[in-house]
Amino acid sequence: MDAALCWRKRAERAEAELVQQAEPHEDLLASIWLYIDWRDVTRQLTTEQKNLFADAVEAFSLRRDDEPPDAPLTVDRWWHSDQEKLRANTS
Repeated sequence: MDAALCWRKRAERAEAELVQQAEPHEDLLASIWLYIDWRDVTRQLTTEQKNLFADAVEAFSLRRDDEPPDAPLTVDRWWHSDQEKLRANTS
């Protein structure tokens, strides 16, 4: 087996392990997301935390196996439009 192929297989296994470890956290965040006031809670987070939370909810949405399948969930990333408004006002 050539070294590049061996390295690729190790990288694929490591990535699969990371995905497996992330899934329970994504499931939890998606469950919480259903019951919270999204804007109120996310106002208290940093932009990076907001994006990670939204990414986790959307990743959960892509993994679920609804019958019939729903369209993937899109989280309202309201802070992006707020940041654009701030930049426009300060320019």
